[in-house]
Amino acid sequence: MKNMFGGFGKVFAFTFRHHVSSAAYKRTLAILLSVLILVPAAAMPLAEIFSKKEEKRDVAVENWIVADLTGEEDPDWSVLSYLYPGSTVSVYSDTESAFADDRPGRTLCLVVNKDQNGYQFDVLSPVVSILDEKDAGAAADVIRESAYLLVFSRLDLENGLPPELVAPVESDLLSLDGEGADPVSAARDVVVVVVPYVVLFLLYFMILFFGIGVANSVIMEKNSKLLDMMLVSVRTDGMLLGKVCAVALSGVLQFVLYIAGTVAGFAIGTAIVKVLSPDTTMGIIRFIESLSFFKGVFSVTNVLLTLLIFVAGFFLYCALASVGGAMAGKPEDLGSTNLLFTVILVFSYMFTINPGGAGVRSSGWVEWFPFTSILVLPGKIILGEVSPLRVLGAFAVIVVTAVLVIRLAARIYRMMAFYRGNAPKVGDVLKSVFSNN
Repeated sequence: MKNMFGGFGKVFAFTFRHHVSSAAYKRTLAILLSVLILVPAAAMPLAEIFSKKEEKRDVAVENWIVADLTGEEDPDWSVLSYLYPGSTVSVYSDTESAFADDRPGRTLCLVVNKDQNGYQFDVLSPVVSILDEKDAGAAADVIRESAYLLVFSRLDLENGLPPELVAPVESDLLSLDGEGADPVSAARDVVVVVVPYVVLFLLYFMILFFGIGVANSVIMEKNSKLLDMMLVSVRTDGMLLGKVCAVALSGVLQFVLYIAGTVAGFAIGTAIVKVLSPDTTMGIIRFIESLSFFKGVFSVTNVLLTLLIFVAGFFLYCALASVGGAMAGKPEDLGSTNLLFTVILVFSYMFTINPGGAGVRSSGWVEWFPFTSILVLPGKIILGEVSPLRVLGAFAVIVVTAVLVIRLAARIYRMMAFYRGNAPKVGDVLKSVFSNN
């Protein structure tokens, strides 16, 4: 086995160093990291500032002057005293009389109209009132939100408007035994639905993005004049394994840095918002603070096992991408030679998703077939639904499959390395691949 993968260490070190030190890698990493850090760090404080400007104002109205232009008999708008406790309500049948009521203080005027489309409410601030147009706008928002109460108050009720309709309602979430719901259980219910999809999409797009890099890296040597010397000093299996591991590791490193940058960006944004507004109710900050509930859902062991399968699955698909790179003579051919990688990835993704959007398929053969198990198992492992022994077994199957795929790519590479002329037939390729030479 050692001789089979001879030269692995040298190829791995050279490829990894060359890949992470390339201008394209550094430029992409710098740009995306800057975006992931600066966007949330700047957007969150700006959102908080603008939300403060547009924050709903709590207006205390002492006097309501109502101009009821509906023509209905005995207009009664005492419901306004429920919306604004302690306020007085004066009703007039025309705007002239209403506007003539020059009552000073915290006074607002409500003009009521009615047509075939229903009631229309307009809130105005009289000249003598100490409330301004912004206060009138805030009161208009309350009126709009409580329009159903205002309309309901126009019904013919013998004893007036029942106080239960406008009384504050208190509610609490109770479990079946009558006690408060466990926040960890509630968090777990969310995780069960969300985590499998998140892991599936992350792994799918990482494979799709970095798999092309593996194939291009394998093609590179075919156009190099050092190819002859390399094939003499390094075994093809070792060269392919070194390249796959190097590109896969650089991809994982890049992905980890992106995650760290995103976390740092939101942490900076949260800190700035807390300074600007210590009592902020921003949704993203409340969500971040609620993540403490998930400590009772995840365990360190499950997280580590999830990462183990995640990396192994990424390595397997990178190995599969090397097959297309071994078959291609130049980068332009990769679109056709990498068909095996694309088909297996897409079909694995399709078989992993249940029909009709019912969720991620988590039973049956998809848990055992290595190309689909790596898409399904991480979500189940992190939730503690798979035993560690089963995880280690799946890990062994994935790694063995990856090694076999790399050996297949190495044989194809050896056959295609010095091939010139017309493309070989499929039979010739299969004969060379499965021969003992």
